[in-house]
Amino acid sequence: RPQHNGWAAKFVNISTKTVRLYWDPKDGRPGSPMSVMAPFNSAGTASFPGHAFYLTLASDESVVLARWVMSPPTAVYYYDGIAVEGDEEATQDNLDALTAEEFQSYQDHISGKIFGKQYFEFTGREYLSLYPRNSPTHKIWRADYFGQEHWVTTPEVHFTSHPPEYELGGVQAKGRDRVLKEGQKRLLGEYRSEEKMLNMTMKVLSCAPRAFEINNFLSPVEVEHIMYLTTGMKLHRSTTAGDTVR
Repeated sequence: RPQHNGWAAKFVNISTKTVRLYWDPKDGRPGSPMSVMAPFNSAGTASFPGHAFYLTLASDESVVLARWVMSPPTAVYYYDGIAVEGDEEATQDNLDALTAEEFQSYQDHISGKIFGKQYFEFTGREYLSLYPRNSPTHKIWRADYFGQEHWVTTPEVHFTSHPPEYELGGVQAKGRDRVLKEGQKRLLGEYRSEEKMLNMTMKVLSCAPRAFEINNFLSPVEVEHIMYLTTGMKLHRSTTAGDTVR
């Protein structure tokens, strides 16, 4: 019976050095280069239990900095070139030698490492997309207990009548450009409610995974439009599923 025991592994370079990651054949032969990691950067690869890697200076492959053997469920491995285990004074000397930008990068990675440990203890699995990472695009509302409520307002009020087909089309603006600015006219405003703001209440139904109930989220016209999109569109067989000829 086929079995699959592969998973993704991530290696994090928490140092001011540029390093090179190697696959280790574990038989005395030189390793195969996998990736070069800039200071305070990371790399990933597909892996499996028992898979071995080692890390060297990019400028001198004879200087081995770390070795790892993949051991599930651990999937994230760190090289910390700043902290010296058992020597607080040497660690502080290394920290003092960092620039302000390097120190911030170091703090970000350590915060990510701590977060990853807490995430693993809570979920039983690794969190591969560790800090530093971009801040969330969308707000994540809290769900601390069942029935918790949040109040939300938006100038994007309900549609009360259906715009003609010739006025509908794809939204061209992306990201923050889609946010309605103060004094700016609403898109297709003549078909919307005359209210200035739409008020909604979000009620927590589940904490993990987070699920919310939002009454009055859509108007009857908007519901009808969604139903039309799900039943009135012309569908065809997918062309990405390989040969469908029988």
